[in-house]
Amino acid sequence: MSFDTSWDIEQYKSEHETEEHWQLRQKFLITHKMKYPENRLVSLAQIFFNVEFLGCSYPKQTMDLIEKLSKGLADDFREKRKLKLQKTFVAASTVAEAKAKGNTQTAIQMINNSQSNVKKIQSTPYDSDYILPGFILLFRKDNEEPYDIIDRSCTFCGISKPSFKFNRSLDPSLIQSNLFIKKKLIASGSGPSFKIARKEASKAAFNILKEKCFIVQEKEDEELELISKSSIINDNDSKSLDTTVGDSTNEAKLSEDNIGNKILKMMGWQQGSGLGKNGQGRLNPIEIVQLPKNLGLGGSKPFANNLKRKIAFQKEIRIYVTKFLESSKRKLAFSTEFSKEERTMIHTHCIKYGLKTKSYGHHENRYIVISKKQNAKEIFKELMISNDFENEHYILKPPTNGNDTC
Repeated sequence: MSFDTSWDIEQYKSEHETEEHWQLRQKFLITHKMKYPENRLVSLAQIFFNVEFLGCSYPKQTMDLIEKLSKGLADDFREKRKLKLQKTFVAASTVAEAKAKGNTQTAIQMINNSQSNVKKIQSTPYDSDYILPGFILLFRKDNEEPYDIIDRSCTFCGISKPSFKFNRSLDPSLIQSNLFIKKKLIASGSGPSFKIARKEASKAAFNILKEKCFIVQEKEDEELELISKSSIINDNDSKSLDTTVGDSTNEAKLSEDNIGNKILKMMGWQQGSGLGKNGQGRLNPIEIVQLPKNLGLGGSKPFANNLKRKIAFQKEIRIYVTKFLESSKRKLAFSTEFSKEERTMIHTHCIKYGLKTKSYGHHENRYIVISKKQNAKEIFKELMISNDFENEHYILKPPTNGNDTC
């Protein structure tokens, strides 16, 4: 099938594209210009750019095609990127110590001579040549079981949980377990039972992954801001809610501009006196009780009061959740004062706003913690541009062994 090849490649250079980015995309277009129609090739070049520079992923068929077409084109760029990252990952503690002592020149020299102190890395987790694309180990605390760390890391990265395949080893008394992530064999282990074989395979896989993959170390939780019940609904508001509907202790009065009030006064009636010729009728006007929405006429007053309190509580929760989303805080805790029903309302609102919720404790000591959702890729990118690859919540550690095979 023939197609036009006379079109100008230069017309596709973006005004805001860096020279490095354009050179790589231009090289891709020139190399394959005679193989694909213009629109098809331009689209493929954009996908190639997205994969290399943005870490995007596409369906397997597309990724395989891009990998085939980019073979040999991006080698120089990838090598430069590796060297750049190597220069960046200086031993942060040593540099920080030099800065703390006021020896700025020494700190600068350490950075410039970082080849001796660098933690070598092969690629970022979102490069196509990374040993397990998209996978990062998430550490939370010491003394965790290897499988628990790997399993949680898979969830953190949004990939399928690790799977196991069992078979008999050469020793008939032992069972061999193979651990797979994304259908890739990571490690094997054996033992006299399925449980022990699984544990040994997990341990072996963990030892491999912690050397070859990026690690995100979660810091200990900062002191959480604790929200008390009194800060949601203050005492004055609670009292007004209790007496809103049908409280006989409140004297119902007619306003001066009320039509009925004017007519009665024209007939000689005075405020505080009863109706009728001799004032023998009722003293106060009939009170109109406005029931909350969807509450029928048979609804009880206590139920109406309770419903109004719920509505007011939900409104305050929305305010707190909105403020939390706009703040730099990552977690927020609601104290043990809140009832099970109130915790359920908090949970429901947080889910609507895309927040995570988790309850801790039992019975009267139970409380709820809400936190912001942030996927592994977002955290990685944030840490890459942070000082010393660290922020308030996480520390990024590069691989200590960059071999490409498990």
